[in-house]
Amino acid sequence: MFKVTLLNLPNVVSCSRIPLAFLFIYFFREGHAFASAGMMVLIMCSDLVDGFLARKMGIASHAGNFVDRFADNVAVITVVTFFTGRQLLPAWVLVVLVLRELLVLDFRFTWSSLDSEAASKQKTSFLGKSKMALLMSGMLAMVFWPSYAATVFYLAVAASLCSAVTYLQNLPLLAIEHSD
Repeated sequence: MFKVTLLNLPNVVSCSRIPLAFLFIYFFREGHAFASAGMMVLIMCSDLVDGFLARKMGIASHAGNFVDRFADNVAVITVVTFFTGRQLLPAWVLVVLVLRELLVLDFRFTWSSLDSEAASKQKTSFLGKSKMALLMSGMLAMVFWPSYAATVFYLAVAASLCSAVTYLQNLPLLAIEHSD
């Protein structure tokens, strides 16, 4: 019987983004710009390293992919919620990002229920990676250049919406293929 182990180095690296996001907020709130920026750099590095480690160790999995995306979403939504509460970003940015993630999550769930093998091989799109890079860059920019950070977040929202459209364009194809 095949057993999925969630407690491995790549998943620990992925999950580290969640406490790092809270440390980012703490240092940001306390006015420790370099410590806050350091936390964001660690978040960015962990996002680059986890998948590499999983592939290098030969333990890349659908479950690990889920852990990675979950940690990304929790970290991003936590920080964007903080920025929204501090009125550094308009609430609509948070709403759009959360709705997009829910929509894509539903799409992935639907796809998994129709064709779990194809869904497990799904790669993150260039737009999805761009969205995440822009979001993290926007968070880092908020530390040192808050007047420019909002623009980076708006670009991230645009990439996020374009990425969602890409996912939605695939949904009718799945419905047609599996309607027999």
